[in-house]
Amino acid sequence: YLHGGADADQFNLKSATFSAGNGTVIAGGGADTLILSGSSNLSVLKAGEGADSIRAIGVNGATVSSLAMGANADNLTFSGSVTTLRMGNGHDLVSGSTVSVNTGGGIYLGDGRDTIVATLGGASAISLIGDSSAAAADVITLTGVTVKSSIKGAGGSDTITIGDSMGVSALIAGNAGSDSIVLSGIVSTGTTIGGGSGADTITFAGTSFSGDAFHVKGGADADSINFAGNVLSGANSTGIQIQGGTGADSITFSD
Repeated sequence: YLHGGADADQFNLKSATFSAGNGTVIAGGGADTLILSGSSNLSVLKAGEGADSIRAIGVNGATVSSLAMGANADNLTFSGSVTTLRMGNGHDLVSGSTVSVNTGGGIYLGDGRDTIVATLGGASAISLIGDSSAAAADVITLTGVTVKSSIKGAGGSDTITIGDSMGVSALIAGNAGSDSIVLSGIVSTGTTIGGGSGADTITFAGTSFSGDAFHVKGGADADSINFAGNVLSGANSTGIQIQGGTGADSITFSD
């Protein structure tokens, strides 16, 4: 158990493995710096208040059961596996090569204009959910979404960009606010893409559809749904539903 307390603390853990995964690190207040390298294995990692910086990148990646950032604008660079990642208040930045989320786990963006840029891997049925504040426009950029996963923008005019492939039965939802959703990878069977309320823009550019039973929904207000590059040519057209919803919507197909 490590506790930094108040002021600006620095932790440097190299291949820190605790028995039965019971390691707990709490940075406390202040602008703290935490560096995990090698194959560090922690149960709880909590940054606390202050503009904190956490780097968790190793040869085999870090393993953290619960990772929580606190208030203020935090910077998290992470490559490894986690069950629950919670960003606190403030305009936070999350980046990393691969964030593997354990089955049933999730990433939860806190209040503020958060940005996450990563490859989302790991097990199935994981969630990434933005904050509910109408003033907080989150930026979510992912390469890869696993099976039965949910990516939700929540409140604010969010930007969701997904490249590479999405696992079957994925859910991509902008929810409240005038959101922008751009998909450029493989959309798999059973996937639902919805803009939610607000004047949303949903764009399929360089996308390919694998399987059937796709559902694209604009939601309330004047939405724009764009299919660029003849992306539906290889799909099972009988299994695709496209709904603009209420409002003066625009649905465009182009070569």
